[in-house]
Amino acid sequence: MEELLCRGKRKDNGDWVYGAKVAGNAIIEWDSDFISTSMGILVMGFHEVIPETIGHNTGLTDKDNNEIYEGDIVRSDNYLNCYDTVVVYNKGCFWLDDPMVGMEDTLDATYMHSIVIGNKFDNQDILIDILKDIE
Repeated sequence: MEELLCRGKRKDNGDWVYGAKVAGNAIIEWDSDFISTSMGILVMGFHEVIPETIGHNTGLTDKDNNEIYEGDIVRSDNYLNCYDTVVVYNKGCFWLDDPMVGMEDTLDATYMHSIVIGNKFDNQDILIDILKDIE
């Protein structure tokens, strides 16, 4: 079975952590050390994360080979126009959520023409610019 990679921002220091989501709002890093003790197994890379920041890996990469996650802001160039959108998960697939028209297209239809330019948690300025373009 293929493991689903997630990311989230740590509660203790705000750093991004990548790995497997476990029990509630925690992520175990892929390169974690496991120590067996008489009390059980101790996981060294277990981090509590901010729930809103948890995003799944889409399994796709942008045209620069960067992994694309739920919550990323991608700049898409489909040869007709260039636009910035947020990656969301809805109805069983990943979508590009364009605030101007709503969910516009599935990510798998446009990812090869897209570049990750940030994410909605660290780059609020990009989201503000997207909303300004609507007005």
